[in-house]
Amino acid sequence: MCLSIALFIFSGASLALYLVVAALFGVGYGVSYPIPVAMAANDAREDLSAQTLQVFALTYFIGIFGFPLIAGWMIVELGTLSLLGFCCSACRDQGNTCAKAVNNLKPALL
Repeated sequence: MCLSIALFIFSGASLALYLVVAALFGVGYGVSYPIPVAMAANDAREDLSAQTLQVFALTYFIGIFGFPLIAGWMIVELGTLSLLGFCCSACRDQGNTCAKAVNNLKPALL
């Protein structure tokens, strides 16, 4: 999947190369999607596994289809720098959240 994203840079002039790269991306996406689904199912309580999978699918597809809509609006109305700032801020906040979670787990792991 990462290789196909990198190859998209070079596929602009050739329709055949674009189709190959798009197919490679689709295969990568199809292979990688079941992994987080399985992780969510394994982490859920047994009595909540059905609801967990439904909520996972809902949030995943809101992100897949909602982010381009919001990002496009931000680029048109506010410029690309605002989108970049938003993404960097979200990554920083996610990193801080993960670091706090790991620190909270350390006593349980010892």
